[in-house]
Amino acid sequence: MLWKKINIVFDISRSYNAISSNSGMAGVFNYEVNILTNIINSIYIYTIYLAAECDEDFFRSKICKQIKEYSRCKFINKNNLENIIKNIDAYVSFSLKIPEIIINHNIKNYLVIHDLLPLLHPDYYSSNKQKQLEAANFGKNVYDSINCNTTIITISENSKSDIEKYIIKDKQNKVVNLSSGINKNKFFKIKYI
Repeated sequence: MLWKKINIVFDISRSYNAISSNSGMAGVFNYEVNILTNIINSIYIYTIYLAAECDEDFFRSKICKQIKEYSRCKFINKNNLENIIKNIDAYVSFSLKIPEIIINHNIKNYLVIHDLLPLLHPDYYSSNKQKQLEAANFGKNVYDSINCNTTIITISENSKSDIEKYIIKDKQNKVVNLSSGINKNKFFKIKYI
């Protein structure tokens, strides 16, 4: 039996933003890197494209320098998805938005939502007024970018419950808790002596 290689595009905008702005590598960024690193290191029947709004030189010289596993993947600028659209089997976004081209072509897509902090507690999210304005649009932006082909992935049962209550309300999307995205080298069970 012949296996068809599955082409998956991962939106790595979070990695790009964290590395290009030197804003730190915590929270959602770590979740993105840990999930992708596990996939890159364990699955061989996939062709993995990493998409961001940068050029390939920045991707190879900056992003791959910090996240070595990414160098084993193909790169595409997020604005050029139409060049490979016919070959995409799935799209995974860590950046809270699925591009219209993916939605319009009915491609299976996965939206990773860490939590709803910007929506439920915008005052804790940031003291910056611009960030608070972005937080006010958070729920609408997510809601508008999901369709019947979208599965939402989150990090906890609490986040899953919040997403079902506040985001998908009348839509029939599947929400999955994938807490295994954590780095087991940093988080482990304490063994009692």
